[in-house]
Amino acid sequence: MNSVLQFSTIFFSALVFNPSHGQSPEEVARQMFQRLDQVKSLSYEMRKTERINGKMRKQRAFIKLHRDPFKVYIRQIQPDEGIEVLFREGDETALINPSGFPWFNVRLQPLSSRMIKDQHHTIHNSGFDYFAGILQFLFDKYHTQLDQMTTISSRQAPGGEDCWVLKFNNPYFKFVDYTVKKGESVLSIAGKLHVSAYMILETNPTLEGYFDVSEGQVLQVPNDYSPHMTLYIDKSTHVPLLIKVQDQKGLFQQYEFHQVRIDPPFQPDEFNASYPDYGF
Repeated sequence: MNSVLQFSTIFFSALVFNPSHGQSPEEVARQMFQRLDQVKSLSYEMRKTERINGKMRKQRAFIKLHRDPFKVYIRQIQPDEGIEVLFREGDETALINPSGFPWFNVRLQPLSSRMIKDQHHTIHNSGFDYFAGILQFLFDKYHTQLDQMTTISSRQAPGGEDCWVLKFNNPYFKFVDYTVKKGESVLSIAGKLHVSAYMILETNPTLEGYFDVSEGQVLQVPNDYSPHMTLYIDKSTHVPLLIKVQDQKGLFQQYEFHQVRIDPPFQPDEFNASYPDYGF
């Protein structure tokens, strides 16, 4: 969870203040960052929309997550109900219950082509930490210009919660040339540049996967994560309930968090395959 629950962190610290809201954007952001730093575990339903090969794909999943050490359990609700995934920090593979053919559990490496095919993120990015790191990087990069790039308002989340809405509009977003270095992959390049690995794949259609690059190859990569980001922060819990990312083509990805429970009382064996509620 080291890169997942950081999700919406320092990035929004200097947003434009609208006195009618009673709190400055910086105060709202600081409350969120502090709250996320305190969270040890989560459970939630995630409703995911991602643009894959030009089409919007939707998924719903129930997720349990322990931050340190990182442990995650995922049960898909839609479109393939019943698929389960269990992964714990230190394990070389994730355990998969396909809930169908081949009718037995399988183990896959988290970064294997079968695990990350047609996915914007890896299982390591579950939760909020990943986006927090992205936002902190953007906050640091544009700290002198945030008052012109950000806004704050008040609105209800899709689940009805009263939220602060933080928006980031980046007029400096563009694609640039990047020369692949020895040992790099699309995933490692994206991590180093704080950008979307899937956006690199989408922009370089000759690539067949996240590891289909070689030293000296020139890629087109985004200089930032996206030109437009919107974040809904629950006013009562100070945790993000929605993240929406848009690029020049429109919606790129959106993640909604429903029925969020902070620090639920997980049982000692709740991240073991033998836990009675699971189908492994």
